Amino acid sequence: MLAPEANAHVIKPLNLIRALSTVSGMTFISRVTGLLRESLKATLFGAGVQMDSFEAAFRLP
Repeated sequence: MLAPEANAHVIKPLNLIRALSTVSGMTFISRVTGLLRESLKATLFGAGVQMDSFEAAFRLP
C-alpha cells in the first residue's frame, strides 16, 4: 500500500471532470463572445475601407 504522501499528486476523476468542464465551458463562452464581436463589427462597418481602418487602429499599440 502506498503512503498518503505518494497519493497526494493523484487527481480524483471527479475533480478532473469538473476542471475539464470548466475549461471547456469558458472556451465555449469565449468563442461565442468572439462571434458576437465579429458580427457586431460587420454590422456596424461592413466590408471596406472603414473596417480596414478600424482593424488597423485596433491592432496598433
